[in-house]
Amino acid sequence: MTAVFNAVFLFMEGCLLLLCLISICYTGFLRLESRIGVARDGYPPGKAVPSWSLPDSTGLMRKTPGADHWQLLIFTNHALVAFPDLLAGIRQLASTAKELEIIILAQR
Repeated sequence: MTAVFNAVFLFMEGCLLLLCLISICYTGFLRLESRIGVARDGYPPGKAVPSWSLPDSTGLMRKTPGADHWQLLIFTNHALVAFPDLLAGIRQLASTAKELEIIILAQR
């Protein structure tokens, strides 16, 4: 009788732990995809981004913020190559808007 009671108790405990884990994950995903979660991404509007300077892949020094021009910073990873239309649009924007510097910051 005790073995059956222990087995039922362990089964119920496992189910409760699983439900708790699912609810924690679900709450986290809701929070990240909500308006509040999206608003907390990146720098708040109106706040200055810290300046930096680093060499690009050709060795040319790039810095932010740009002193005399607008900059478009694109944060991405290797998956950007899967969107050829987006890359074509970025190239076209770079060629037509000479006052705009486009910097693609790729994750390695």
